[in-house]
Amino acid sequence: MLIELTSSVQRALAIIGSVYLILAVTIATTFCLAIFFLVRMSFEFFRFLGPRKLLCPDTGNFALVRIDARHAAVRSLLGDADLRVKGCSRWPKSQDCRQECLELRSLSQALLQAENAVARR
Repeated sequence: MLIELTSSVQRALAIIGSVYLILAVTIATTFCLAIFFLVRMSFEFFRFLGPRKLLCPDTGNFALVRIDARHAAVRSLLGDADLRVKGCSRWPKSQDCRQECLELRSLSQALLQAENAVARR
């Protein structure tokens, strides 16, 4: 009778140990995934934080544009960051613009680099 009791206790302890192991692995995996996504969101947030000098397609001049960094960071979890303008130096007069300046970011950067190179000479 005592031997049967100890074997049932051993089985119960083995089951409890297995459950704790599965629980620990699940918690560790969830923690690692959360850290990965938080780091990725942080990089995207700081990438789009602050005003940028972008070419305005409506006027052909540069404008200071603030991108919604928090929205871009959250949307980056689903794929590419979805950019939208949070503020612009041309607002409120032109607040209903189509925000095409965001599509011309690479062109704006190239023009700014060319301007800076010419200004240094």
